[in-house]
Amino acid sequence: MKSLALKYRPKTFNDLVGQIHASQSLKNAIEYKHIRQAYLFFGSRGVGKTSTARILSRCLNCVNGPTVEPCGTCSSCIEISEGRSVDVIEMDAASNRGIENIRELRENARFAPMKSKYKIYIIDEVHMLTNESFNALLKILEEPPGHVVFIMATTEQHKIPETIISRCQVFGFRKFSIQDIRDRLEYILNTEKIAYHKDSILPICQKAEGSMRDAVSLLDQAIAYSGNKPIDLEVISNLLGIHPLETYLEFVESFRNSDAKKNLLIIHRLFSEGLNLKRFIWDLLDFMKSMILVKNELLERENFSYAASEIDKLKKYADLWDVSELILVFESFYKLYSNWSLFQTSKSAEIKISLEIAVVDIFEKLKRPSVSKLMQKITMLKNAIEKGTDYVDETASSLQNNNEIDQKKDITLPRYSETVIDKENIKQKNDEKHATNDNNSDKEFDIDTLIQKEFMAQEQNDTKSENIFLDK
Repeated sequence: MKSLALKYRPKTFNDLVGQIHASQSLKNAIEYKHIRQAYLFFGSRGVGKTSTARILSRCLNCVNGPTVEPCGTCSSCIEISEGRSVDVIEMDAASNRGIENIRELRENARFAPMKSKYKIYIIDEVHMLTNESFNALLKILEEPPGHVVFIMATTEQHKIPETIISRCQVFGFRKFSIQDIRDRLEYILNTEKIAYHKDSILPICQKAEGSMRDAVSLLDQAIAYSGNKPIDLEVISNLLGIHPLETYLEFVESFRNSDAKKNLLIIHRLFSEGLNLKRFIWDLLDFMKSMILVKNELLERENFSYAASEIDKLKKYADLWDVSELILVFESFYKLYSNWSLFQTSKSAEIKISLEIAVVDIFEKLKRPSVSKLMQKITMLKNAIEKGTDYVDETASSLQNNNEIDQKKDITLPRYSETVIDKENIKQKNDEKHATNDNNSDKEFDIDTLIQKEFMAQEQNDTKSENIFLDK
């Protein structure tokens, strides 16, 4: 029995999901007889590069071809689908990367196809070829025989020489969106008549990270794991090792409630159960990212990999947080996750120790007042001064209730707590100030008069100087 990934592999351009620009360009090239001698497909894993190469081969070598819609029943179409066509040679450049392999390819490419119209070479992971192999391949790409078509696929386009790229028609294959993957998985489940809950599909879409092949393979595992039971969220969580949403909520809320002991207990429980703490932190980062986006309403609901009820719960808990503090926790865990790659070994004990210390460090950082809280205190202090009332630090009071600060008392301003501002005294002082300003204003000189006097004095000095000169 075939796996779902092979059974539902696209066989025509109409079956190709998501890659509209590539499929439409290739269909137009076939329809208007603008077939190139070399094509280069690049993109991440599982996005349809090799499948598109096989579809293009069927379109070119079908008995009705070149055609946009191959029949799928002729011997050429069947042989290409089964990978045994003598005129469609698939080559793995990772294991055939030497110059001898490319020389052999060049010699065989000169011979005409045995049964079909074109001799097609599909070179997968072409970036693995050596520099000498690329130089040997360049010669036949410059002057290819009319019956040869090269289709190259790679996940790392930047490793391919520019001389090769310039002689190919290049198509980029993007990652599939969560909605594209979800529609495809639901189509497969409905076709196979397998019962499932819609919320159970989302974790698979997220785990696949844009790869349709990975998503279909995970679905195949889920079907085998569930047996005759419907596929639900519990089955997917156990299969993928995903923790319930409540675990992440409890872990994050412990920071806001200043309960470091609870966080350490969660880490110890996960470690005792043999779960991957590194994976847990990565999922936690994704969870906190969703909290930040939900709080600021920066992303549409359908773009989240959570059910509608879970998004509402995220929104409820995110509104209780200060954004700057939430980002501080996120950055601390992200820095920790990045530093783990520097470990010479990936022992879970080392990860557990560094994670526990990181949790304690985050609690110490959260004790420091954030900029938003300082601005809030300044605003409250300003309002207290303007109203002439006592100022009470509500933050300090809440810390006292949570037993975070010992013997913390409400902060009050002594000058307002000991004496009440006497409005009559303030008025009297203001009157005296205005009176002083009036007296000073009488003594001020007119600026025009001052300039005139200075100018006349200067003229008198000049006249005296002239008289002295005449007397001499």
